Amino acid sequence: MAGGSCATLLARAVVVVGLLVVGVPRVQPAYGGLAANKGGSLFTSSANIHSLFSVEKDMAQLLKRYIQDQEHRLQQLKGLVDVIERTPVPPTDNDLEPQDSFGLLHRMVEGMQHVQELFENDVQREVQDALTNNGLPNMDDLKGGAQGLLRLQRVYALKPQELLPNASAPELLAIGQEAYNQNDMASADRWLEFALSKLDDASANYVTALDYLAFVAFKLRDLPRAIEYSERLLQRDPNNTRVALNLEYYNVTLNRNRSLPDPHAKDKADAHDDADVRHDRDNILGHSEEDMERFRRLCRGETLYHPQRPLTCELKHYNQPHLFLKPIKVEHLHEGRQRLQVFRQFASPEECRHLQHAGKRRLERAVAWTDGRFQPVEFRISTAAWLQPDHDAIVKRIHGRIEDATQVDIEYAEALQISNYGMGGFYEPHFDHSSRGTNPDGERLATFMIYLNPVKQGGFTAFPRLGAAVQPGYGDAVFWYNLQPSGVGDPLTLHGACPVLRGSKWVANKWIHERGNVCRKPLPGETFTAYSSAEQRQQHCTPRLPVT
Repeated sequence: MAGGSCATLLARAVVVVGLLVVGVPRVQPAYGGLAANKGGSLFTSSANIHSLFSVEKDMAQLLKRYIQDQEHRLQQLKGLVDVIERTPVPPTDNDLEPQDSFGLLHRMVEGMQHVQELFENDVQREVQDALTNNGLPNMDDLKGGAQGLLRLQRVYALKPQELLPNASAPELLAIGQEAYNQNDMASADRWLEFALSKLDDASANYVTALDYLAFVAFKLRDLPRAIEYSERLLQRDPNNTRVALNLEYYNVTLNRNRSLPDPHAKDKADAHDDADVRHDRDNILGHSEEDMERFRRLCRGETLYHPQRPLTCELKHYNQPHLFLKPIKVEHLHEGRQRLQVFRQFASPEECRHLQHAGKRRLERAVAWTDGRFQPVEFRISTAAWLQPDHDAIVKRIHGRIEDATQVDIEYAEALQISNYGMGGFYEPHFDHSSRGTNPDGERLATFMIYLNPVKQGGFTAFPRLGAAVQPGYGDAVFWYNLQPSGVGDPLTLHGACPVLRGSKWVANKWIHERGNVCRKPLPGETFTAYSSAEQRQQHCTPRLPVT
């Protein structure tokens, strides 16, 4: 799904939630300063976003019924008002006739009771129930969607006009405001300028965009533009004291040469602010700028790894009879000990669709270990579900095929994780192994990941320290070892999920643990020795000969 469609849908849905359906709708600001409610996570999954389209269509039909009901109700209210206005008021209480008194009481009791009933009809309750019980997106979702678009802009070096060419001015203004809230002034400048170009100068949003742009220009040390925007604001609102004081400060600063703008100040500010915000927003885990820059370059499809000898492909059957007729298709992506491999056409389209369907009903916001517990985090934007090996025959078959392809024991592996990435969904560079050492089955020895759908654009798996990236292929799987032969985590396995630029991304992850594999020889001539004592090896090692 294109980023523009997702952004538009989220914006429309949040505005619908903001309607106060009691007579007259309450106007909802375009972005409301992003006073986020707790719990919004629809934006993390393309499956959730797509389901909103049918919800929105149903809501439109319900609102049509509500409009018809409102029109009928207004006609009845107009009739009651006409009766009241036509009824003469006696000059004094002494002029009251019995008919006047009873007529008034009847109108006040029966008439007002009818008015109350008009405001408590079934259609209105149905609309209110739909707004509160349908799991519609909230301001957290709109904020997350805007952050996803800003991430796409930064990682893929795109202009707003390239990313959302057909977006409405309120949508562009919302994204610019979120960039401003992130202190990403360079991005805010671009989005707000694009919004301004689409706004009528008589609209309230035009004033809002100018107000933001004046301060953004000041923060970017572009005082002439800050002065220009402030003067345009004062033309619309001459009594705005705050803008007048700001304008005076900008002029004094410029005239006293305290901060004369360099002709290239804008470019310098852009570079400075972009670097700062990348560190703040896309590098929450605190990796080096070199790692992050290589990650972004790999996401954009640049070639960073130049092997000394040609990489190879091969068909592997491991002397197993059932693999002779259908061997494993292996492509080697790196010549180092990491043994980064892709298994082509590992899963059939039918199997991929089955895994998606099985996981879709169980999707929840993906979590990561941070601050001593698993919780949703900003450096991992996706949803996930878990399927046990005995979930069904297809899942069981996939587990067996993983063991055939990798030649490692997966008896103590984790359940199959199905993940779905939504608008701008990504996973910041990270390691799959940890340093906690608390799992009785040992560390995550290896990672096996199946790509369950053809991603339209973006969504690579990038290894910045290896200089390699894997482009998602329908049914392909990527495999690598997370540990060195000593059992210590391998720093070269730093990897991340590039943001999804167009479409969606579904993957199935299988994390294979040390237990059951420490006596095997998954790498030529090497043995994993994480369990050093004889007692540990006896407890955790499955005694079988390695396959050669």
